[in-house]
Amino acid sequence: MGLRFWPAGQASSAAVLVAIILAVGATAEVEPARTPAEVLQSFLGKLPAVPFSGAKVMWSLDGEGTRREFVCNVWYSADGRERAVYEGQDKQAVKIVIYRDGKCYVWNEGADVWREDNRDRDGRYRWDNVGLIEKNYTLTRDDTYYLERRCIAVRAESTLPGRPLLKAVVDAATNVPLLVEVTMPGGRMGYGYRFEKVSFEPFDEKLFDLPEGSRVEKAEGRTEGARSFGTVEEAKGKVGFEVLSAARVPADFSVTGCNAGEGHWKKAGGEGLVIRLSDGLSTISIYQWAADGRESGGGHGFTEVKREGRSVMWAQHYRNFVLTATVGGTKAAILGEIPLEELLDLAFSLAPVK
Repeated sequence: MGLRFWPAGQASSAAVLVAIILAVGATAEVEPARTPAEVLQSFLGKLPAVPFSGAKVMWSLDGEGTRREFVCNVWYSADGRERAVYEGQDKQAVKIVIYRDGKCYVWNEGADVWREDNRDRDGRYRWDNVGLIEKNYTLTRDDTYYLERRCIAVRAESTLPGRPLLKAVVDAATNVPLLVEVTMPGGRMGYGYRFEKVSFEPFDEKLFDLPEGSRVEKAEGRTEGARSFGTVEEAKGKVGFEVLSAARVPADFSVTGCNAGEGHWKKAGGEGLVIRLSDGLSTISIYQWAADGRESGGGHGFTEVKREGRSVMWAQHYRNFVLTATVGGTKAAILGEIPLEELLDLAFSLAPVK
């Protein structure tokens, strides 16, 4: 069933029906969050407070207008264990991901081993700073029904052009997000998911175990030499190249992270740095590493822009614009979903930290 908002002044029979539905369920009702920010805070970056399972459709829309959807069946425990089974067109599993004991295990169709991965959990959000969302976006909330459950619907919308619109529908009794959509203006890009069914009934927790006799292969590490800096300035002199910062940052964006490490740059023969900026919903990542004089500015499909005596290359990749620039002995790659002109202004303003 789709979203259905309560009509104003509706008789109390709907409330009685909701009370009966919740009483039959296996979960205890919690006090619903009252403000939109509290609703977002109730689930962003958090594990579910109660075990549940369900089937959800995950989707993405890239800049070419191509929409991709796939079904993922999931099981969550209250202690952090998780199982996700991704289905192919024939309803058979093509990928299984299990999180348990602080580790992630991945099986892909046709493989005879499970790969132990050290990546972030699938389906987690790149944004979880509700303070930034509340500061830069207008938040609204409504009471609604979804999947025959009483829910709270939240919207986050910016007055700035080219910023995303967030829609989230959260189960009022459990704080489980049943629908999340992040779309760019005009519906030109976006991503999200919607549960098509959800259950809070008990299930066999052996689902979180690897099949008996499974062979596990460790994936190559990504966090070698990882270091975090409180500010971009703190990174100066701590890596083997000049650290760059942007003099022109898009409106409402601020630095939310600055990290160095070797994992992402091993193929380039050294370590690198990534600076992340966010307005709460949109993220800009600035990757940096020592430039190789033999490197070209971009690659196939890139467009060159010349300005201020410098050159920046750009291309679109799925939902992101990708820009590359070389400043002195440092190469930079910028990834972001906001309008290209704002990202170009940032790229042309990159300069060594003083």
